[in-house]
Amino acid sequence: LVTGVQTCALPIYLCREFSERAGRSITKKDLENMHLFTGYKKDVATNAYAILVGKHEFTSRIQCARFRGTDRVHFLDKKEYEGPLCEQIDGAYTFVLNHLNMAVEINGIVHDEHYELPPMALRELIINAAIHRNYQLSSSVQVAVYDDRVEISSPGTVYGAITLEEALSGRSSLRNRTLARALEKIDMLEGWGSGFRRIREQCEEFGVNPPEIVELGDMVRVNFYRQASAEIGDKSAINGE
Repeated sequence: LVTGVQTCALPIYLCREFSERAGRSITKKDLENMHLFTGYKKDVATNAYAILVGKHEFTSRIQCARFRGTDRVHFLDKKEYEGPLCEQIDGAYTFVLNHLNMAVEINGIVHDEHYELPPMALRELIINAAIHRNYQLSSSVQVAVYDDRVEISSPGTVYGAITLEEALSGRSSLRNRTLARALEKIDMLEGWGSGFRRIREQCEEFGVNPPEIVELGDMVRVNFYRQASAEIGDKSAINGE
């Protein structure tokens, strides 16, 4: 997404947002070097900039829902996140964590709690869905939490000439290159095609199966299966003793 979008908004918000996330000062010149502005005077914002600050005409939002059971029938909770892209990602990530159980490991008299699925893997999957989606499609990224899994659906198939299997093995072909490069610069995204390898490593550390990733029509869907509560001992079970 690199075509120009006229805007008179100063990049104060994005400089501040990126500086906080990167832990270092990000200036207007840095944004120019990320190709977020174009034109002779670098005064025309690109589509990538517009999406990052939430000022655009694309369908850029993340819909989140918690369903009872294993299908999309009975809502228990739902939220939609719009506006700046990084805030959408944060909101969706927090939504998922709020609806996961905590696994409890008993080491002697100490109870160590952690989420039933690796949080960093979940966050990376949500980031990937938002960054690699097809913004020309009118559908939204959807994140659904069921009793047995977390499901993440991203509009658009795998981009370019590579197959899904090649993408999972580390090859990359970027649809939204400017967006991806910008998030690399603030360390939200890894640019070496190693994301799925890291996700698998985190799953191994947590003792869970890696997510299933499939292409369904014009979307990519991730199914990240949860552990049974009987196996992990969720908070309600511990508190009920």
